[in-house]
Amino acid sequence: MNERDAVQPYQLFRVDHLLANGIVSSRSTLRRLMRRAVDPFPQPIHIGPNSRAWDAGEVTAWVKRQKETCPRGPMPVHGTIPTHHRRTAVADPALRALVAEIVKQTIAEMERDRSGDDDSPIAAAG
Repeated sequence: MNERDAVQPYQLFRVDHLLANGIVSSRSTLRRLMRRAVDPFPQPIHIGPNSRAWDAGEVTAWVKRQKETCPRGPMPVHGTIPTHHRRTAVADPALRALVAEIVKQTIAEMERDRSGDDDSPIAAAG
């Protein structure tokens, strides 16, 4: 561990540091991660009436756990989400077929609505 990676005791990270260093992408993501049931983000320390900070040691340990437990490798700190994280749901052939069927049904319903050929009981009664 080099000097830059060493975390000093009682060092605190403010939210701007978490955002600037890519630890979290937004304040709403930070709140969501803190509410997570499994391995939540560390809770903040209240350092003033409207000021919060996070213990650097706890944050560093949390980031290391996230990198170790992600089955497809760690998420990137900066930049876009890599392909192997984005396409997980679409790679399943059964799910792809289900999505395709739902899209076909939705398009058919939209075309039926445009043409005025609605078989619904409300349209028949009107």
